[in-house]
Amino acid sequence: MNTTRLELLFPTPVLITKVEKHQEYRKTILPKIISEFKDDPNQSLSWGSLCYTWQSTTQHIWDEQFDKTVQDYLNNLQVKAEKLPLEIESWFNVHDANMYQEAHEHSPALVSGIYYLKLDSFPATFLSPFRTDLLLPNTFPNTLNIQEGDLVIFPSELKHLVTRSGSENLRVSYSFNIHLRGWSRPTMKKK
Repeated sequence: MNTTRLELLFPTPVLITKVEKHQEYRKTILPKIISEFKDDPNQSLSWGSLCYTWQSTTQHIWDEQFDKTVQDYLNNLQVKAEKLPLEIESWFNVHDANMYQEAHEHSPALVSGIYYLKLDSFPATFLSPFRTDLLLPNTFPNTLNIQEGDLVIFPSELKHLVTRSGSENLRVSYSFNIHLRGWSRPTMKKK
């Protein structure tokens, strides 16, 4: 009898790690973001047309752990990150009970990431890049086991969305894209 096997030809490399300075960022950055949100709850970035999300670029928390984790992720994908002129684009998102983000991707960034500064409801939901009519229902969409304090790095082409939480508590995340220096912002693609 012939033996058959199922091979994963193109797996999606998603990295999840804990941010070491999470408690420090909760004490120092989180109050500033929440205060800024309360001062102007309808603020969004010009390219954030596919969502009902508060967004801001006034605070940044990029540190050596973020940098090293991105470098390691790229190196594991056989991208010699240390030889590339990389540029970081980052922003904060705040969601109340009714806020959401429609399915989108972050092309042409090399990779994208999300750090969950405050999370007591649903994290981002990732969508399968394959035809969903061929997959089992439980493979679409995918919600990873993400906890508050986690940093998630993924290919920028991986579509994802953020559902309404229904929770009265705020959900706060720090998102970023890693680009080759000299990139220009395209319009984010809708599903």
